[in-house]
Amino acid sequence: MKQFFLSCAVLLTAALCAAAAPEPDYKGLTEKNHPRLFLDAAAFKQIRKDVAKGANPNLTIIHEQMMQQADKGKEGKPLVYQKDASGRRILTISRRALQRIPAQAYAYRMTGDKAYLEQVEDDLLTVCAFPDWNPTHFLDVAEMVTAVAIGYDWLYRDLSPRTRETVWEKISEFAFAPGKEKKYTKWLGGINNWNQVCNGGLVCAALATWERDPETARFLVERAIPSNRHAMEEMYAPDGAYPEGPGYWGYGTSFQVLLISALESVLGTDFGLSEVPGFSRTGHYIAHTAGPSGYQFNYSDCGRRAGAHPCLWYFAARFNDPGIVRNELWHIQNGRYRGDRTLFLAVRYAAQIKDKELPAPKENIYAAQGITPQFIGRTGWEREDLFVAVKGGSAYTNHAHMDAGEFVYDAYGIRWAMDYGNPPYAKLEVWLKPYKESLFSRKQEGRRWQFFPYNNRQHNTLTVNDKDHKINGRALLVEHFNDAERGIGAVIDFGDTFYDDLRSAVRTVRICEKSYLEVSDAIATKPGVPARVRWSMVTEARPERTPEGILLTKGKVKMLLHTEGQAVDYRIWEANMDTYGPAPEIVDPVCKGTWIVGYETEIPGGSSVSLSTTLRRRK
Repeated sequence: MKQFFLSCAVLLTAALCAAAAPEPDYKGLTEKNHPRLFLDAAAFKQIRKDVAKGANPNLTIIHEQMMQQADKGKEGKPLVYQKDASGRRILTISRRALQRIPAQAYAYRMTGDKAYLEQVEDDLLTVCAFPDWNPTHFLDVAEMVTAVAIGYDWLYRDLSPRTRETVWEKISEFAFAPGKEKKYTKWLGGINNWNQVCNGGLVCAALATWERDPETARFLVERAIPSNRHAMEEMYAPDGAYPEGPGYWGYGTSFQVLLISALESVLGTDFGLSEVPGFSRTGHYIAHTAGPSGYQFNYSDCGRRAGAHPCLWYFAARFNDPGIVRNELWHIQNGRYRGDRTLFLAVRYAAQIKDKELPAPKENIYAAQGITPQFIGRTGWEREDLFVAVKGGSAYTNHAHMDAGEFVYDAYGIRWAMDYGNPPYAKLEVWLKPYKESLFSRKQEGRRWQFFPYNNRQHNTLTVNDKDHKINGRALLVEHFNDAERGIGAVIDFGDTFYDDLRSAVRTVRICEKSYLEVSDAIATKPGVPARVRWSMVTEARPERTPEGILLTKGKVKMLLHTEGQAVDYRIWEANMDTYGPAPEIVDPVCKGTWIVGYETEIPGGSSVSLSTTLRRRK
């Protein structure tokens, strides 16, 4: 009943926000009104002035990155229609086009150098000569049409009439036509990044070409709003955490911001999308997922290294919260923005943030309910600070792993408890092809769960009676805290993750006394049903068994993993695919130089135990 009333409140709030949004202004969508996506002629002129004066250091450094990206694009390989190893995607080519075309269109508007214009025109004609933009994998269409629409709009008056006509024809044929067919648009009802990317790309193109076919353009815009709002309500509410992890947050939310920014810049309204519950907090979510080690809380299909997110400048400007882009300056200064295909989004919003010294975020903890509940806490925002993150959720969620109860831990600039990065999809799909099974199957016995990084045995969680986690089981965040007595941490109830093998399992993960990590597992077995419990933690630190536990060494720092509560058998498991699953040649690079450490213990039926595992520094 409580969940019912929460859902009603979310829907009512969204409806009120939509009702309060300004009415869209379609009158200015004429041939004379280009450019209009994200930046109009006046905005480009103002950016040139501000950069020349050096009035805004944030804008200047992003402008320089855009110019470098444009120069790199001029030297890049030709765009060639080629599917990946799985035969499913041309997404790499679409992304390369999105890297190049907006950057070089921007460079031409900033400098007037016709070499940029010629390269954009060549790229536009090249991709328009493709046989299609691969509508069976509509992400490919969405990213390609975004690139083409921006090039068309920003350089409308400078492109040759032939190029303009060709581009319009192919946008209509390769994007709008399949974008109106049911067989290609299942993503309209999706609650995932596909909804954001595909709606974003089509809306961007519809607004850029509005006067060519107002009826189709209006249909695509007005169809996108309820479709996208529904996805946002599910994905960001109530606290902004992203169900698919920070890697897909970067993808989905970049296109969410693209969609919102396109609507605002062209129609003067985002139809209330930015007011959806949780969206104003999602910038905090991604800022907090980055640990002091430089690695992120990479649950689900997500790379390890904390990513650069140009779209964060939107959140900093829109919600007057400059602290969340503090790490973005580090990314820029270390070249992490180079090649980012949505860098153009940062230009619009960095121009609004003039702080020379960006503060750290005000909060040291972040807690979120929602599809993937989680907690992230730290002792501070400097490299030597301690950082912990823990999650609940379900393996049934899109892109999820069997990782309920997963935690990661940083201390002294090192990640001690880690999550594996994600193997390349295309190669895994090739391996699966003879079985006629999808890599993204949500079946309990699906081969997805045989791949090394996806199974619970290769995560920092519990395994009971050597079973996979229950795929549609769900672990809950039941409490979090930040006080002198208990430290910084949270409580996760595993729920039905372990089928009927346990009566209950509750995990508490916390930083104690701002100096060490404690993971406590309260486990209760059913009468007459004993349980063999495996506690595992993945690490890059070199392990050594000692009488006290497992000594971990990374560089000059040593940490002791020690468990109390009952007798345990400390273990160091091999971290390689030959031991744990198929296709070792694909996934071995992911686990190279890592170990899985922990323990196994027997818990009699009808009993309750509390096992406390600490990770403390040793001199």
